[in-house]
Amino acid sequence: MVTQDSNQIPTLADLLESAVAAAHPDRLSGMLGDHSDYRMPLDRLAGNAADGEVSGSIKWPAALKAAYEDGYDPILWVGRGAFSEVWRCVDRSFGREVAIKVPFHDLGKDSDTVVAALQSEAELLGRLHHPGIVHAVRRSGEGCDAYLALDFIDGEDLIEHSRLLELDSHARLLLFTKVLDAVSDLHSKGIVHGDLKPDHILVRENDQPVLIDFGLSSSDSSSSLRFSDGMRLGGSGRFRAPEIANGSAVS
Repeated sequence: MVTQDSNQIPTLADLLESAVAAAHPDRLSGMLGDHSDYRMPLDRLAGNAADGEVSGSIKWPAALKAAYEDGYDPILWVGRGAFSEVWRCVDRSFGREVAIKVPFHDLGKDSDTVVAALQSEAELLGRLHHPGIVHAVRRSGEGCDAYLALDFIDGEDLIEHSRLLELDSHARLLLFTKVLDAVSDLHSKGIVHGDLKPDHILVRENDQPVLIDFGLSSSDSSSSLRFSDGMRLGGSGRFRAPEIANGSAVS
């Protein structure tokens, strides 16, 4: 996933003050520029939205609107994958942070397959209960309104965490044994992650690594998802498993 540099993003308070001062809803998009990750909460706080409706000048994925109406306030765009994007949100009922995974705006003939992938991911995560594996909170919606709510893991990826803390070889090995324990739990249940790489392993403050992004995962009981030639789905570069690279079944 590609993430934004938080140092280049203006504060929510600064943007809200400017939006209110402008006193015109149509100017909101222009003021925000590329910082679209703040548009929905700003629109709501500035009074340009009512009862979960977002102003017509701002385009949002249908699934993100559905999640908003279900009680999740988007506060930051996190990143994107092969067919979906992830938003950091706040659950209005409990005040906790969650990650909302939604399909892209226009997936054409692949839309049904993407929705099926979200459903499959939710079902697989529902079978897993391990501190080193992200937990699914909720799966809701049908068609373009489908989304997946997950625990938000507030941490750096495996390599960045090791670099920032300047971990020595022994500490890195200890961290990696926790990763192996989580992977072992997956395999004991007949589940293969399908896209395991450092970017998909986030480390909590308590040094617990957590596997995320099970969009390409598969199990003994799940069927393979087929995408059009226009949508390439099959792991990430040098981390791609050999069987994925040659088109064989994941093992």
